[in-house]
Amino acid sequence: MQNQDDLFLLVKSLTKNEKGYFKKLYAAFETGKDKDFLLLFDLIDETRAYDETEFKKKLGRETKQLNFAVLKNYLTEKILQALRMFHQQFSAEYDLLTEIQELHLLKSKKLDHLLSRKLNKAMKTAEASGLNSLQLYL
Repeated sequence: MQNQDDLFLLVKSLTKNEKGYFKKLYAAFETGKDKDFLLLFDLIDETRAYDETEFKKKLGRETKQLNFAVLKNYLTEKILQALRMFHQQFSAEYDLLTEIQELHLLKSKKLDHLLSRKLNKAMKTAEASGLNSLQLYL
């Protein structure tokens, strides 16, 4: 039996809502040949078993191994990006982690007054959300 591909497993692990979000997110912005990654997504989603040769054939990339590898990597990154955006809507933890990144940026810019205000807000958010362990990062 052929090994399962990481991208194939990633696509198969997505919920119906995650798949729908991914498709809506990128279908509106991508055009022409840039939509190859969406076609590959659909091919993987519609199959039960991983068959790279068949995927390449349907995409017209039978002899272009490097291009196919780049396409797979691009699709993987787009899926992960969409998952981050999809789940950020539902996660106080994600919001707090985003605030932590902003705090690091403000610190590096030496914007102490703004940093202090944002830090106090983040601490209150962490406490109110029961994410006390993230307060250590703040």
